[in-house]
Amino acid sequence: GGRAALIRRAAALGPLRTTLQRTRAAPRRRRRCPTTATMPEKRLTRSNHRTQQALTNHPAIIAYVCVGLVFCIVSCFKVFGHRRRRKFSKKQLDRLRDWRDGRAETKVESQIRKMKDKLKTMKQRRRLERGRDAHERLLDEAEARRDARGREVYGDEWDNPDNDGT
Repeated sequence: GGRAALIRRAAALGPLRTTLQRTRAAPRRRRRCPTTATMPEKRLTRSNHRTQQALTNHPAIIAYVCVGLVFCIVSCFKVFGHRRRRKFSKKQLDRLRDWRDGRAETKVESQIRKMKDKLKTMKQRRRLERGRDAHERLLDEAEARRDARGREVYGDEWDNPDNDGT
């Protein structure tokens, strides 16, 4: 390599050898309390820098993050995704439970009772409407007879509203 050849040549040179050899820079002494206002997180030693780089570039950490993201996405789809179709509807399941527990007959009987009550109220409403219609028809016939009698007696003056009763 280049350095070894340089050192061999330096051995031949003698006293120049020490100047040609690579020397390590003397470590600078740092003060304990720096005068610059830097945040403590910013002052990392060389080993901490290496640790931080190793942690950020480590493939296992990247894999863990990817697996975590996939897990989160899958669980979101499970929670918020489409509900699977059931074999039976909720109503059918209730009917099956009622049949198993022996409540099906009583439910049907109560439904029959409700339907009979509904039919009774519908018949009453229909009867009431028929009576109201007949009453209105009688009133209309009476008003028509009154108008006919008024025209007989008063002639064209009956239809003129200006002479109201005079």
